[in-house]
Amino acid sequence: MWFYPALAAKVNPDSAEQQAFFNTLLDSPLRTILAITPVKRIMYNASLANCHLAGAASDDELGPRLGSDGERMNRLRQDRGLEPR
Repeated sequence: MWFYPALAAKVNPDSAEQQAFFNTLLDSPLRTILAITPVKRIMYNASLANCHLAGAASDDELGPRLGSDGERMNRLRQDRGLEPR
């Protein structure tokens, strides 16, 4: 109920008429709004990843392995019947 008017106001801040039109355009029974809440940020460094795969990256470059990552990986491996790492 709040999202379409807020988006319409953001897109057309100077025109109530355009806001009303855009709100009507968006308000469709076939339209779905998804709310996504990020819980973790994963960075990717292709150069470092390639060095790591080749066994050429030092522990200093990789940084410490987070306990939560290992716990999650092993829990998922266990769910799939795999041995822990």
